[in-house]
Amino acid sequence: MWRSYPGSRSTRDYDPTRRPWYHRALANPPTLLATSSVYLDAGGIGKVVTLAQTVFQTVTMSSGGVACTATTDRPGNCACTTNSQCRSLYCYKSKCSNPQVAGVAAVDILYGQFAEMVQSSLVAPGIPTGDRCTQANVDCLVINDAAEVVYSAGFSNVSDGDPRNYASVPLGQLNGAVMLDLTDKGVFSRISFRNLQGTCQAAPYAPRAADRDLILSAEQRDNYYENRGPIPRFSNDFGCQLDQIQYQRNSSVSISSTISQSFSGACSDGSYRLVAVADTNLMLLVVETTTAKSGRLFNFNCHIWNNVARSGGFASKETACGNDHEESVIRGVCPTATTHTPACSYSGAPPLVSPSTLLAVLMALIPVFLQF
Repeated sequence: MWRSYPGSRSTRDYDPTRRPWYHRALANPPTLLATSSVYLDAGGIGKVVTLAQTVFQTVTMSSGGVACTATTDRPGNCACTTNSQCRSLYCYKSKCSNPQVAGVAAVDILYGQFAEMVQSSLVAPGIPTGDRCTQANVDCLVINDAAEVVYSAGFSNVSDGDPRNYASVPLGQLNGAVMLDLTDKGVFSRISFRNLQGTCQAAPYAPRAADRDLILSAEQRDNYYENRGPIPRFSNDFGCQLDQIQYQRNSSVSISSTISQSFSGACSDGSYRLVAVADTNLMLLVVETTTAKSGRLFNFNCHIWNNVARSGGFASKETACGNDHEESVIRGVCPTATTHTPACSYSGAPPLVSPSTLLAVLMALIPVFLQF
């Protein structure tokens, strides 16, 4: 079941359970408010950020007994004081919630409004160096548990048709030195795997200056394809295999206090501070640049540094092993080579006459041709 308020129409093929914000809410602990990265709303209202949280079933599983006196793994409806005592890891109003998820509740916020709330919060008391975010050499970023930038002052000026510069932007793309340092300190774990259902582009990326999906509502898009027939538009995407790189927040490393550290990279030198935002999957990152490094025309070292640190998918060049041996590719080992000796035979039809007979016929015809 899908409900939205205020009431709005979605496209016929819209499935909320396939949206990234839905899966992010399920992947995070139920006590956290999961915040998505910036993305273009499916309804065509522009750049949005989604805040989502899992909702549990209210079916009573237990009302007492030995299970409710256990230190951990208490079933639903047992009394609790902390989240760790419950099987669902969620203690609500002194009762353990049912571990069975009923759904996900979410709210969309226009990125402009979200940015205003973040900017007003940065100058609040208790925010480390938040009042310095307006300085030219200070970048204040909000990142999520996947090391994706949720807030950056520059996102507000990016066109809706240029998602590469605001949607799921990895921290490594903006500051590779800080991303690598956070990985070295164990705050984030680097995960690499082979994606056999990736997407590549036939032509180089370019922002969309004008696109039907940016200006039409869900009803208009449905009517357009219904009235114009089944002929699809040209697509720049095609399926391919990707070497995927992802980052994930390491839950074993606590950020109960502010992490302060200096960094040095190919792009710049400076220092940063990282602090977790309570009850969410977000972190505030304040980066102060002391020395900016640049080349004569272009800083290639900086470009390479950031690409090494960023997450994303990269077209795989070694696909021969992966086409028929998916399990071996996941382990990172190709199967053992096997030698096959094919049978040697002709594939054509047998000759109508033997070679000796054909030679005799040719010798008999030579005197005939010599008479002419």
